[in-house]
Amino acid sequence: MGWLTRAIDAGGDRRATMDEIEDGLFITSGERRAKISQFWVLLVLASVIAAGGVLVFTAAGYARVAAARGRHPRRRAKVVITVFVLLLLIPLTGASFRTLEYELWMRTTDEAAHRWVEGTDWDVSGVTQAGNDIVITALGQGDPPSIKALREDVRQDVPSSVDVLVIEESGKTTAL
Repeated sequence: MGWLTRAIDAGGDRRATMDEIEDGLFITSGERRAKISQFWVLLVLASVIAAGGVLVFTAAGYARVAAARGRHPRRRAKVVITVFVLLLLIPLTGASFRTLEYELWMRTTDEAAHRWVEGTDWDVSGVTQAGNDIVITALGQGDPPSIKALREDVRQDVPSSVDVLVIEESGKTTAL
């Protein structure tokens, strides 16, 4: 459920937190179907903004004013629209590419983490993205497997500029 839906469900009295707003506005890691939906919503919103601009300029008589001044409104409008579309597509493409990179890195990290605990009493409870970091949470009894093997496996595909953190929880119980 998106931040807007949660705010509406709460009767509109609740203000969304910044994290909720970012989740609603930016394509972040998570379920693939949700990201594709967010991408399409973003494209539709950009199209609506462009169409709204065209309607406003048409209603204001921009073409008549430009023609009266001897200018070529169609050529200028095409240039402005092309620049506008490029200004929208460049950051969208960059963000989408970065999201795809993180998805691939997370999949690689998840597979490496499961190989890392294979044959031990340890289990990977999750691989998540927290900001620009990838976080592996592992639970188990006794000593964890060698972190060196995991590091070598992960760093074959994930660049060193991306921090990969391992949270180990031993499940050790101490009676008081």
